[in-house]
Amino acid sequence: MKHIVLLVEVIQKNLLDVYGNIIKNGSWVKISMKTDLISVVIPVYNVEKYLERCLDSILNQSYSNLQIIIVDDGSTDTSGKICDRYAMKDSRIQVFHKENGGLSDARNFGLEHICGKYVSFIDSDDYVSKDYIKYLYGLIETVDADISACKHLESNKENYEFELTKPCGICIYSREEALERLCYQKGVTTSAWAKLYKTQLFKSIRFPNGKLYEDESTFYKLLENSEKMVCGGQIHYLYFYRSDGIVRSQFNKRKMDYVQQSLEFSIYIKHNYPQLYNGAISKLLWSCLHLWVQIDSSKENPKEYSELKNLICKYRIRVILDRKVRMRNKILLVGTFGGHIILRKIYMISKKR
Repeated sequence: MKHIVLLVEVIQKNLLDVYGNIIKNGSWVKISMKTDLISVVIPVYNVEKYLERCLDSILNQSYSNLQIIIVDDGSTDTSGKICDRYAMKDSRIQVFHKENGGLSDARNFGLEHICGKYVSFIDSDDYVSKDYIKYLYGLIETVDADISACKHLESNKENYEFELTKPCGICIYSREEALERLCYQKGVTTSAWAKLYKTQLFKSIRFPNGKLYEDESTFYKLLENSEKMVCGGQIHYLYFYRSDGIVRSQFNKRKMDYVQQSLEFSIYIKHNYPQLYNGAISKLLWSCLHLWVQIDSSKENPKEYSELKNLICKYRIRVILDRKVRMRNKILLVGTFGGHIILRKIYMISKKR
C-alpha cells in the first residue's frame, strides 16, 4: 500500500510537532500560523461529574481563536447550569439547551450553528491536552488535508498528564488509503472525536439520529468527501470510559446498530471500492465478535445470537486467510471454531494484554 510516512529521522522532509514548528533541512523553522476560526462542538447530557474538567481543558487551549458550542441535550442534573456558568466567563462559548434527542441529534444541532473553517467534536466526559487544537490545525494546514487526527488514550483516570514528547511521525493518506486503513483497523478509526475536519465536509452529511455507534455510519462518508487525511503520532485526547456507559455495558438489542452499520459500510465498499471488500468484511466480523461475546448464552437474545453466529461462520475463513487482517482478529476467529464459550475465554485473555 502506498502511503507517505514522514519520520523525524528524515530531516530533509518537513515534520510538524506540537509547538507548531517544523524540522527543515536540519534546522528549526517557525510556521507562520494563521488564525482561522475553529468551531468546537461539545454535546452534554448528565455529565455534571466530568463536565468542568472537559470545559477547562478546552478553555485552556493554546490556540485561542475558537467558537465553543455547547449543546445541553436535556440534562436532568446540574450540567445545564454548569454550561451557563462557563458561558458567563468566556465570550467564545455559546450554550444551547434543547430537549433530549441523543448524541447524534446534539452534534447535528451544533453543526447547524458552526461558523469556523474547521470543526472538532469533544465528548463532554473526555478531555484534551492544551495543544489539542493547535496540533490538529498544524497538521491539516501543513499538508493541506481535509481531516487531521491525533492519537488518543482510553482510560478511567480522573486526571491524566499529557506528555509533550518529541515530534512523532505522521502519515498522509489518500481517500482510498484511509478507507483501507479503516477497514483493517490500522491507524484510522471511525470516532468523531480526536479529529479536525474542514467544515465543508458536513455540508450534506449528518450523524444518524437514534442510533448507537453513530460514528460507524458517518466517518466513511466524510472520507468520501475528502481527498486527503493526515494522522499524527502524538496523544492529545483522553477518552474517558465509564462502567455505566451504554457502549461498554452488557449486551442489549440496540447494540445491533453496530452490525447493521458495518453491513451498510461493507455494501458501500463493495460497490465503490471492490478491491477493499475483504477488509470491509473483516471490519464487519469484528463488530460481530465484539457483540457475540457480550451475550451470555444462546438462550438470551436467541435471534441476535444466531444472526451474529451466522455472519461469523459465513465469512470467517475468508477473513482468516486475508494477510492484511490483524493477528488478534484472526486468533479470535479461529477461536469461534471451538464455540461460543471458548471464544469468550480467548476474548477476555486478549483484552488483558
